[in-house]
Amino acid sequence: MVFTAAALTLGPPLLLAAPWPALAAAAAAPFLAVNVLHARRNRERALANGLVAVVPARGMLLVAPRAPAGGLAPALACLLSSAGTVPYVKTMIRERNSEAYRRGSVAYRAAALAAAALLDPWLAAPFALRLARAAVLPGRGLRVPVVGAVEVGCSLPLLGFLTGVYG
Repeated sequence: MVFTAAALTLGPPLLLAAPWPALAAAAAAPFLAVNVLHARRNRERALANGLVAVVPARGMLLVAPRAPAGGLAPALACLLSSAGTVPYVKTMIRERNSEAYRRGSVAYRAAALAAAALLDPWLAAPFALRLARAAVLPGRGLRVPVVGAVEVGCSLPLLGFLTGVYG
C-alpha cells in the first residue's frame, strides 16, 4: 500500500518529464500477466514462470537511465546467464533427483556459453564457470544458503566483466 501510494504520487510527474518508461512498463506487462496467472494457479515455482520473470528483470538494463551505450550486449549476457539460473537452482533444490533437469541445465549452459562467446569472446570465461558449476555441483547435497552463495559468487565475474567493458 505504501509503495502504491508513493508510485501514484511520484509517478505522474516523472512520466510527464520522461514518458519513455511507460513504454518499458507496457513491454513488461505480458510477462507480469504470465506471473500473475501462475500465482493464481499456485504454480509460482514452475519453470516457465521463473523463466518469464527473468526477461523483464534483465530487460531493465535496456531502459535504466544509466544504461551503457552498448546496452543490448550486456542485457543479452545477463538474460543468458539468469535464464540458466532457473533450471540450475531447480536441479539443486526442488528437482535435485531429476537427471533430466540436470542434463537440461548443463545443455543450456553449454549453449549459453557458445552464444555469449559470440557476443564477446571474453564472456566465455564467466559462462564457462557457470557451465562447470552446473555440471559438477548437482547431487552434492549442498544446503540452500550454500547454493545461493555459490550463485552470487558465480555472478561476480560476469558483473566484473560487464562493468569493466560497458560500465
